[in-house]
Amino acid sequence: AKFRHDKIREAAYGRIGANERVRYHHDIGMALYSNIPGFDADANVMLFTTVGQLNRGISLILEYPSEMRISIAEMNCKAGMKAIECSNFESAYKYLKAGIMLLPDGSWNYHQTLCVELYSLLSRAAYALGILDDAFQASKMIIENIKMIEDKLDIYTLYIKILFAQDDAVKAFNTCRWVLRRLGENVPPPEVVEDIEVHATVKT
Repeated sequence: AKFRHDKIREAAYGRIGANERVRYHHDIGMALYSNIPGFDADANVMLFTTVGQLNRGISLILEYPSEMRISIAEMNCKAGMKAIECSNFESAYKYLKAGIMLLPDGSWNYHQTLCVELYSLLSRAAYALGILDDAFQASKMIIENIKMIEDKLDIYTLYIKILFAQDDAVKAFNTCRWVLRRLGENVPPPEVVEDIEVHATVKT
């Protein structure tokens, strides 16, 4: 009986046009969103369900005022964080990509903390999934937009791991040297880098 019911539901859903589906998910998501204050906002099921529906209607949300987009981006950030805590990196990746898509222009100036959280979590999720280009670009975005070296040491650590994963040992080592020098530490002489280049060439 359940199988028949599922097939009927799928057939009915399939008859809905693409634009109508977007509106359908958007409306459900907004109904859930408007009632979140009456629920435990940290409840995973409520959070994931709401964000999941909103993201399926994201093309409509992109037309919303910046304040609403930021609010939903924050929800995606929270959902992404919780998904990572559960080692559900694939879902986290989707939530975080959606959250970044919702960021209005100028967000690095006005919502820097949210931007750092979204991009750092995306870098972690993408790295865990082996999507190294996205992991690299997300971490690079933080490095380029945050001024103080002390505020981006964690992302530099991940950035260097990504470089090693991309078989770019020379760049990883040079990045380590640069960060250590900025922190006032002693660093190996340039000749060591040449040795690494030789070993990297032999390895390939």
